[in-house]
Amino acid sequence: RIGSGIITDATDLEAGEQGPVATQAVFAASYTTKSRVSKGVPVITVKPNSAPVEPAAAAGAVEALTVSFPIFELVDYGVVGDLFTVVPQLTEEITARKG
Repeated sequence: RIGSGIITDATDLEAGEQGPVATQAVFAASYTTKSRVSKGVPVITVKPNSAPVEPAAAAGAVEALTVSFPIFELVDYGVVGDLFTVVPQLTEEITARKG
C-alpha cells in the first residue's frame, strides 16, 4: 500500500551504498542473510534483544508538572479515589439514605 519494502526481525543493520542493509537469521537461525529494500522507503523491524542496551547521555530529565482537572469545573460533585474503596462506600451511603 505504501510502495515500500519491509524487512522483519533484523539482527544487525549497516549503511550500504544503496540504503540500509539488514542481517537476518533464517531457517531457525541455520543461516544468515543480508537484505536490502530496493523500492520506496525501507521499513525495517529489529528482532527483540538483538542489540545490547546502551546508556545514552542526557537520555531524559525530570521536570515538575502541574496537572489540572477541568472536569471538576463542570460538575456538581467530584470524587477522587480508588474505585474499590469509593464505590462500596458510595453504595452503602445511598442504601442508608434510601432507608
